Amino acid sequence: MKHIPIYPMDCTDFSGNGLGLLTPSACRVEERANGLYELTLEMPIAQDGRFRLMQIGRVVKAACPVSPQPLYTYWEGANEALPERQIYAVSPAGGLRLYSRPTSSSASLGRYAQSTEVLLLNADHARYDLVQALPDGAVGYMRRDSLSYSRTLPAQSGASGTVVAVSPA
Repeated sequence: MKHIPIYPMDCTDFSGNGLGLLTPSACRVEERANGLYELTLEMPIAQDGRFRLMQIGRVVKAACPVSPQPLYTYWEGANEALPERQIYAVSPAGGLRLYSRPTSSSASLGRYAQSTEVLLLNADHARYDLVQALPDGAVGYMRRDSLSYSRTLPAQSGASGTVVAVSPA
């Protein structure tokens, strides 16, 4: 098992081992939507007392996965039109969850009420669409059969650096 350094909250130099090295029994870093990461770390309570280093506010330096392609695609053509974009609405009366991956067993990023509009970003998965929730900008996956077509945003002229799509991770 790899050693993971832990640092005090006010640390600015992460080149050394900080307060010490943790030896977790399990450590998983998962990339979530919008460039957020989630760390799950299981630290055994051992006689060496290293588990006591884990305190609220401390900084853990763990390796993170790197996407083979960027999450965001930027529109660079200032004089070209942005493509048409489709808007869908949440259908179920009880709302719908937004997931970090195209499966209901992945982390839930939120629950959205019926009629909440989402921007379709990618429909390449069999049962889930990659969407952006319009109320808060969260990006994740929703079940396709629980979304209903609402409207299409027409093509419009874009400015350089405008985010127009999110590629699947």
